[in-house]
Amino acid sequence: MLALFCALALATVAPAAPRFDGAAILNSGSTNTAGWRIALHANGSGTVSGEAAAPRAFSIPPVLAAKFLNDAHAARDARSAGRPCMKSASFGTRLNVLWHGWISPDLSCPAASALLAALANDVSRIVDAANPSGGIRRIRLPIEPHRAPTWPPG
Repeated sequence: MLALFCALALATVAPAAPRFDGAAILNSGSTNTAGWRIALHANGSGTVSGEAAAPRAFSIPPVLAAKFLNDAHAARDARSAGRPCMKSASFGTRLNVLWHGWISPDLSCPAASALLAALANDVSRIVDAANPSGGIRRIRLPIEPHRAPTWPPG
């Protein structure tokens, strides 16, 4: 009885911080391009971070965030399967949504259903607003000199 009373007293003294539903949009990057991650909350606030960039905040209209989360929910519940597509070995990337443990099919491939098409459209609008900076990844081979090349050679 005492434990119940203490638990109730703590609950009234220290209310829990509000929790926001949210999801992540992940770009895998490739051999030649850096990947990035967008974390988005239901209120429209989010952060974008990349392999070569510090995280930064951005925001979108809450209506778009709600539509995105509703479309992710619908695609997950319908168990929408993706359609594979051909990609370059050097420049091919994957674009996925991660929401409550569910990982969407690759949204950079043609949509296999209307639900995935709606989700891909939401993701496109969010990516435009977040403006992640993936960019070209410079991979130095072990045999390359660690100095800038000169032109003309010699």
